[in-house]
Amino acid sequence: MVDATYFDKDYFTNGIESCKSGYDKNAFLLKNDIYKHQANMLNDILKLKDKKVLDLGCARNNLVSYLRGLNINAYGQDISKWTYANSHIKEFHFCEDIQNKIHGENYDHIISFEVFEHLDKPEQAIKNIYDSMVKGGILFCTIGIDTRNEENNLDKSHVMVRSRDFWHKLFTENGFIERKDIYDKFFWHELVKRCNWDIFSYERS
Repeated sequence: MVDATYFDKDYFTNGIESCKSGYDKNAFLLKNDIYKHQANMLNDILKLKDKKVLDLGCARNNLVSYLRGLNINAYGQDISKWTYANSHIKEFHFCEDIQNKIHGENYDHIISFEVFEHLDKPEQAIKNIYDSMVKGGILFCTIGIDTRNEENNLDKSHVMVRSRDFWHKLFTENGFIERKDIYDKFFWHELVKRCNWDIFSYERS
């Protein structure tokens, strides 16, 4: 993985001009309502009431802020010290590389948006995720898999842009079972279509 110091203020607020990422100054403002739409989508499909949820690669914890607003027991984890220092809701924010450790345990749901392509040891991260979840827990994530995607090429920290088959094999070889029924619900959701996300949905065995 790219050194944690790469994920600094420039990366999250000036990424396009600094050629570090596809983000600009508005990307992680709390008023950016894409996180509200993410929270509503996740809650509608996964039924998060009374569940313990972890958002991996949470940046400034925008999504967790909106999930908490829906009275969901949500937490976030990110490698960036800058996002932790500038978190919208720091008391539910962990700062750690997911390849080293997942903070907390017994998560019913773990979610991540565009994180795995940043990892140079993704199998270790997946094992850590598995160990931190309850049996039957759901992992939902989006992963940048298309090298033709402009943002995937722009972000120099995308060191693991691989095929869908690569990721499916890695998840299933490490104890996860594909949940096609959940995948289908997300696949047809308007937000997934609008954002052109490549989605994955698995259950912890």
